[in-house]
Amino acid sequence: MRIVLTILYMLTLLQAETFVRDYTYNASENDSKVTARKAAMRELERLVIEEAGIEVMSQFSKDERLDDDRFKQNISSQLVTYSKALTKTKILDESWDGEQFYLKVEIVVDPSRLSEAIIHNRAQSAEEDLCQQRQIHFQSMLKDLSSEEKIDQLVKQAVIYPYTNACADFHKKIMYTFVRYKIDNDLYNTFLYDILRSDDLPSSGEYAPVTVTFLMRQQLMDKKVRESIFDMLKRQDYSNIYTILSEMVSTLTQKEVQDLISMAEDGQLGLPRSMQESEITYILLMEIDDPQLYNHTFCRYGHLLPYRQQRSLFKRAVSEYLKQPSDKSYQAFMDYFETLTDEKALAENLFLFASFLEHATQADDYYVQHAKQAARYQSDRAHDLARLLEDQQKRMRQVFGVYGSNYSKKEQLAFLQRHHME
Repeated sequence: MRIVLTILYMLTLLQAETFVRDYTYNASENDSKVTARKAAMRELERLVIEEAGIEVMSQFSKDERLDDDRFKQNISSQLVTYSKALTKTKILDESWDGEQFYLKVEIVVDPSRLSEAIIHNRAQSAEEDLCQQRQIHFQSMLKDLSSEEKIDQLVKQAVIYPYTNACADFHKKIMYTFVRYKIDNDLYNTFLYDILRSDDLPSSGEYAPVTVTFLMRQQLMDKKVRESIFDMLKRQDYSNIYTILSEMVSTLTQKEVQDLISMAEDGQLGLPRSMQESEITYILLMEIDDPQLYNHTFCRYGHLLPYRQQRSLFKRAVSEYLKQPSDKSYQAFMDYFETLTDEKALAENLFLFASFLEHATQADDYYVQHAKQAARYQSDRAHDLARLLEDQQKRMRQVFGVYGSNYSKKEQLAFLQRHHME
């Protein structure tokens, strides 16, 4: 560490260095002038970093240096990191003939920033080398988990290493093995729980989804763990949100559904941009299996969706209602109708809803499994439902006068007779 600090101090005394270099890029058939310029610039940046980096490493001790070939490979894979050392770039000349792009630039390099990048990437490379070596070791240990002592020995060694980069590979194998053979270890569970709460958990990649899957399969989803997962979702890459929620959706509560949609409303559901309310609502409705939770979610949040999506999901919501009808569920639909500001959409949904109810009460073949139950329910609660239907009819009359002409004469007549509106 003392050597590293000495190197950094020495490099702060160095002045920024200016490089003037040129490069000719041979374009492919798919290249435009813009893509050819970007490719030429990227190659010039790589060449300047390589040249300046070798000069900077001359200040390092022998043990701190990267050999030239490995440094070149490291630049190619970590160009974005190294590019932060390029403080100024000026184009001096350029030309494009459709096949070749010539670019001449002046690039200013900050040696202290470049040194920091080299030291950071060297440490990361050393960690990856160590993790790859340990992976072989842990693979051997995973072959024999015949006693608690051997499991404890494996875990005590594994939790020393971070759940990132190459080390994540053997942690994933440990989780897979523990799930497969139903192994429960408190120390390893705590290790993963701490990772879940930590800002060190990578926001992209499989790290978070794999961890959540493990906790779900091991039935470790207590209140604290679930709260940590919801907090972690704020820091996760947008593309990970769907994967994580797909794993959790079978255990979601109404409160958690509300929390997720509120997070989206506040712009706190994923990075670099938050998932929108309509997006999370649609994902939940496509994944939820529980009929009551589905109907609750649709009736309360369905209005957030584009009407085309609402209409396709509405049919399932009514079908689920007919399986287990109740005043509460019926009122939920009435509340949903209140959210529809587009009168045409309201008319279409009321027509559809009334049609579904008619099929159920007449024991239509399509609903034969649930029709008798729905009919008994309506008979037992005739007074309450009559009141609800009366309110519904008033609204139907209002929209029918405006949009009834959108339907065939036969449909209009059937609807009017069905609801005694003729």
